[in-house]
Amino acid sequence: NFEVEATLTVPTNPVDLFAEGNELFLLSSGKYKADYSGYEENPAIYAMTADGVTTKICDATIAAIGGGKIYLVDNNYYSTTGIGYQVYDIATKQVGAWELEEKPFSPYAIGVNPSNGDIYVTSHNSIDYGTGVLYPDYSGNGYTLRFDKDNKKLDRFNIGVNAGTVIFF
Repeated sequence: NFEVEATLTVPTNPVDLFAEGNELFLLSSGKYKADYSGYEENPAIYAMTADGVTTKICDATIAAIGGGKIYLVDNNYYSTTGIGYQVYDIATKQVGAWELEEKPFSPYAIGVNPSNGDIYVTSHNSIDYGTGVLYPDYSGNGYTLRFDKDNKKLDRFNIGVNAGTVIFF
């Protein structure tokens, strides 16, 4: 009936909501420092309760939910430790390493196929502008890696430019 049931206070810059059963999760893109030299609050995934209490699970910039798990990538621009891959088990409430046979160069989006649990991770290809350093190629075609629910790589295929969403029908 479109009546307000509750007003929730959430972390800065919420970007995505995920639900599984009675569990609700929020992905936040964090809060930059005023001089843009890093974050005051890192991008992260939070568990939420019905009364609006949020509890940080771990740092993450992109996430997808499926099969009782949340697959998380922390591709924080300001990171000095590289890209982090983790998985959160909703039943045990434990975060563990997400071990992938092949890691994407510059992960951009994740999706979990609800019919079979396959996990799709889109990525930018790399480009060298003549300095010997590889950067994400934001103007060229990217690729997708597909893994089964046990993290075994099933295939890799080319996609278009900046594929930032994975949708299943």
